[in-house]
Amino acid sequence: MRVPLTTQRARPLEATLLARPHRFAVTCRLASGETVQAHLPDPGRLTGTAVPGAAVWLDGPFALGRRKLPWTCVAMRAGSTWVGTHSALANRALPVLLAAGLLPELGRPERLRREVRRGRSRFDWVLESAGTERWVEVKSVTLAAGDRARFPDAVTRRGARHLTELTEMARDGLQTAVVFVAQRGDVHRFEAAAEIDPALASALGAAQEAGVRILAAAMEVSEAGLLPLRRLTLCL
Repeated sequence: MRVPLTTQRARPLEATLLARPHRFAVTCRLASGETVQAHLPDPGRLTGTAVPGAAVWLDGPFALGRRKLPWTCVAMRAGSTWVGTHSALANRALPVLLAAGLLPELGRPERLRREVRRGRSRFDWVLESAGTERWVEVKSVTLAAGDRARFPDAVTRRGARHLTELTEMARDGLQTAVVFVAQRGDVHRFEAAAEIDPALASALGAAQEAGVRILAAAMEVSEAGLLPLRRLTLCL
């Protein structure tokens, strides 16, 4: 199983990154020499990845209407490694990782529900099995230092809030988990980037102490899509 990278073409179109005018857009040059604007569905800093001159993969062109830009940047190359830059694909990877046996702690759910509300919050997944529920949040990871995947690459108040909510739910006796999905195949370990976001790192530690399952896995990014690769060792 895999998570497709593209919806508009069989394989992504390679281009060269010229600039990132703002968080959600990049300027790229196609092989033909044409300059195009592409949506970047990753609000993080993409440190070491969003570098002018880097190779990128684009999906599109999309019909304009609701969209402002005809292309979407789905990956960038950092050195010899392709890094996924579509944050939502990490969320879609959960069923693939479960099927690949990389998340055995989550069991074999009989039913998976997406974007489920609880109170004022909405959670990525609820896994149901034998009358029990597990509430799961998924986070996309792009930053790396050596063989360590690191999260986050920018301050994320939303991420810290999600962890705090999972912690409170765990203390109330609910089964909860957070899964960090590294969209790059060159990592073997996972750690919190405490120097970037101390609040997130603190919330992650509190979640672990409260019994929230902390899991991390890497996906290989290829033209065919995101492929399940390996579990990551936690360094928390």
